[in-house]
Amino acid sequence: MHGPEHVLQVLSNAPGRRLFEGGCGAGGLTRELVQRGFEVTASTFGDAIDLGPGAKCVAHVDLNLALPLADESFDCAVLQEVIEHLENPAHVVREISRILRSGGIFVLTTPNSSGVRSRVHFLLSGFVKGRRRPANYGSPPGDYSNLFIPPLPVLHYLLWQYGLRVQSIGRANRKFSAWLLFALLYPFIWLGTMRYTRPMAKYDSPLQREACRDLRRLLLSPSILMDENLVLVLVKSGPVASYAMGAAR
Repeated sequence: MHGPEHVLQVLSNAPGRRLFEGGCGAGGLTRELVQRGFEVTASTFGDAIDLGPGAKCVAHVDLNLALPLADESFDCAVLQEVIEHLENPAHVVREISRILRSGGIFVLTTPNSSGVRSRVHFLLSGFVKGRRRPANYGSPPGDYSNLFIPPLPVLHYLLWQYGLRVQSIGRANRKFSAWLLFALLYPFIWLGTMRYTRPMAKYDSPLQREACRDLRRLLLSPSILMDENLVLVLVKSGPVASYAMGAAR
């Protein structure tokens, strides 16, 4: 299943109708969500666009900065192929957690740098999925696409820090070569993942062991290993570090 369709499917059973979409682009997903009964507030980096009745467009929103939205004011949030374009991905994760109510759903999609095709490409070239050629050195970071492709272990850490847990993993596009690489490399990936997701002794705690088990589950998931994009369905359920939330105010 393609990412946007999965976003719509997941949100059809969302716990509420108030939804924030960060970086809505031309508004295609926004309009689909409105048709399905959502009250959508969508942000755009540039000028406001007409999203039709049932949607509010908030223009000139830099997702690297504090969102002009109240705490716990949304039931759902979506970042569809957005986080990799931002200079400060940690900040936007923190802000999404802030505006979501407890139990709220966050759907995050981004290029999958942890897939087997990306791993092999990185081994051979040093580049990962989503950024397979040198960057445009004549373009400043604020204008650059796919600036930071988030590695899954780093993204997982950020999500946990801000009280977001992976509820499920969606299907995205999957190429035939990924199946072949999965079959050939899975035993080695399994051994490496099992070894390197063990908690380090100096960090060992019940929380660390739980987080490492969850990360291991994700890293060994067929969807993570074979899909071209990550489609993560998250729920705001865990504790949020008070110092981190304070930094967003």
